[in-house]
Amino acid sequence: MRFLTQLDQRVFSLAMQSAQSGRRKEPQAALKDLTSIEKFIASPALLALFDLPWIPVFFVGIYLFHPLLGAMTLISGVALIALSLGNQWASRSAFAAAMLCTEDLEVQTQQYLNRAMLIRALGMQSTTLTRQHRLQHAAQVAQLRASDIAGLFTTIIRTLRMAMQSAMLGLGAWLVLQEQLSAGGMIATSILFGRLLNPLEVLIGSWVVPQRALLGWARLRSQLSQMPARHRPLALPRPAAQLTMQKATIVPPGGQIATLKLASFSLQAGSACGIIGAAGSGKSTLALAAMGVLPLANGTVQLGRTALAAYDADNLGQYIGYLPQEMQLLPGTVAENITRYQADAPQDLLFAAARNAGAFDMITQLPKGFDTDVRQLSGGQAQRIGLARALFGDPVLLVLDEPNSNLDNEGVAALNAAVRRFKRKGNTVLIIAHRPAAIQECDTLMVIESGQITAFGPKEDILRKMVKNHADISTLPAGGSAPHGV
Repeated sequence: MRFLTQLDQRVFSLAMQSAQSGRRKEPQAALKDLTSIEKFIASPALLALFDLPWIPVFFVGIYLFHPLLGAMTLISGVALIALSLGNQWASRSAFAAAMLCTEDLEVQTQQYLNRAMLIRALGMQSTTLTRQHRLQHAAQVAQLRASDIAGLFTTIIRTLRMAMQSAMLGLGAWLVLQEQLSAGGMIATSILFGRLLNPLEVLIGSWVVPQRALLGWARLRSQLSQMPARHRPLALPRPAAQLTMQKATIVPPGGQIATLKLASFSLQAGSACGIIGAAGSGKSTLALAAMGVLPLANGTVQLGRTALAAYDADNLGQYIGYLPQEMQLLPGTVAENITRYQADAPQDLLFAAARNAGAFDMITQLPKGFDTDVRQLSGGQAQRIGLARALFGDPVLLVLDEPNSNLDNEGVAALNAAVRRFKRKGNTVLIIAHRPAAIQECDTLMVIESGQITAFGPKEDILRKMVKNHADISTLPAGGSAPHGV
């Protein structure tokens, strides 16, 4: 159990790292490989492996009764082992192909389910079904091909096993008639012969399980070797709220072109900075780099005087609040999401986060209050729960990516009030914005183009350079829209 627990933790960490790097198939493949290993450990095949060392003992016992019986046993064992090796050789590539097809099918199916509303709205159900059926058919063909090969060998081995048992009894009876073996010896050798072949028969009959486990272990070992087990670093104290980035450069995994290039800026504690720019300019990449989520190819990011790379991920995460552009609540209740799955979190911190996000009254009006399942929430409600989660535990850095995308006027007002309170505590805020209402509480603005910071300074100065009606935007009421000409 200790081995499985440690392996579970390492594989889950591996899957999380793969998912964070954007490699969609690898996380599911790693978890399926782990499942294959766990199935093997719980299968009779593992117990049969422990019986294998007794095979030489049983063989010697049979040989002592009569050399001919020993020779028959040796021939039978070699024949079964040869067939099992032939089974492995013939079916290995077929099973590997079937596993790959199944993984592709599962990934594609999940993507279709995640985009069910889009598929319905665009009238793509029939074309999507056709494409899905094509891949499903390919997976079924691959699985049937592998099963046919394994089934053929299983039938041959089972028939041979029965023939061998009968031949062993026949040889024993002949030796009894020749007065070279007693009747008791005939029965004893038959029992020993059965015990000798039993683990081989079990392994061969359930060869699919150990074969998948071996394939899974080979893949996991290769991936885990690139992510050696490491001890958690010492938990560092709460950092200062000053955010500093120096010549930060980010190159996506597997890519060659930097999506963030030599970004440098410094934000003082108690300030809020709005990040603006065209779609795909690198705003979200900079925000993720500021939280230490994306590895840097060059440069440093610091909170106070401590580099984010010095922190353990969980240790750093408690000092950072993050509200993603695409609202992502995790399975569970409202309370579990706000407290970030901390079962022992004090209720005072839970209620404080909800109040600071302006969501306490909204939550208490839900059917089950804080115990409401998040699947029952609307987009606006989920956005405010996400803000409460970001504010939980009094972080020093708050990163908001399009925070008002799903909010009504009341929600935008609550958001701006939360940002004001957060700044008054001496903390720092980063806000990625497309709408003028989102930057009302910002002291500075940052403009990003093609992964580079092209402008950074006081909000009024940046707006004055960029738009004609900057005065209207800077005084826009919460929830309002920009006047004509923005």
